[in-house]
Amino acid sequence: MFNDIDIDAVYTDIGHRISVFPAEAGGIVFDRKTGAYLQANETGILIIRWLSIGQTIRECAHNLAKEYDRETSLAILDVADFVRQLRAYGMIG
Repeated sequence: MFNDIDIDAVYTDIGHRISVFPAEAGGIVFDRKTGAYLQANETGILIIRWLSIGQTIRECAHNLAKEYDRETSLAILDVADFVRQLRAYGMIG
């Protein structure tokens, strides 16, 4: 399930290369290094903020579960999927 992603990794470099511009129901995520961008919902913006301050996927999932009253195990899947999307856009390693 997580063979391709380390849920305890720290992605602090995201804060140095990603800018978030608020938009309706979320924001535009812009990678200053590559020029890539994507639209993210409010949950995605929260995840980016948490990652940028040094939280792991596991910690982000715990916060997300508390924020939206969800099971942490489901939130880990959601956060990991979002990190995979960021990887696909080349925004994180």
